Amino acid sequence: ATVAVMFPEFRESANWLREAVARVGVEMQKQVYPDGAQMELTPWYHFTALRNFAGVLEMAAANGHEIPVNLHEGLRKMFDYIVQVNDPLGAAPPLNDSE
Repeated sequence: ATVAVMFPEFRESANWLREAVARVGVEMQKQVYPDGAQMELTPWYHFTALRNFAGVLEMAAANGHEIPVNLHEGLRKMFDYIVQVNDPLGAAPPLNDSE
């Protein structure tokens, strides 16, 4: 996605960006449960996956690529999960590999 956006003059850059967005969809389906939790059930892994997914989609959207509704919904569920598991001060619980 980054190379596609940074080098739009490359003949295949539009295809690379489409492929990056499609792969986010595939990985989101593999890694994220229906409630929005990332499969490792560790807040820090969840944050990393969310940051990676959102980064690609934000970059694509900022460059005129339409993001499929299901990916917007997937991100929303992942953000909602964070809200649900954090304590009232916004701290994530130290589950599994999290500190």
